[in-house]
Amino acid sequence: MEAGVSYEQLKKLKQGQTRTTNVEDAIKVANYFDLTIEQFISGVEASGPDRLVRILDQLSPAALDVLTNAANAQLASETAASGKSDEDAQ
Repeated sequence: MEAGVSYEQLKKLKQGQTRTTNVEDAIKVANYFDLTIEQFISGVEASGPDRLVRILDQLSPAALDVLTNAANAQLASETAASGKSDEDAQ
């Protein structure tokens, strides 16, 4: 199993049939679902920014550069489009 724990263990946790697991399995499951151990234990899903930070931390520097450049280009495009809309309204 990709999460590092058995399917049956995941199924029981998901269905609320068990609220206990060992620490090692809890960490594996939390990591698999991009959750902190606190989020996993409390049942709170990772929010957008938290999840994004965890994903970005796992990327290589080259992949991070590609995404940063793409994000900057997207922001520049949105800023330019926003400026044109403001000018058109005047």
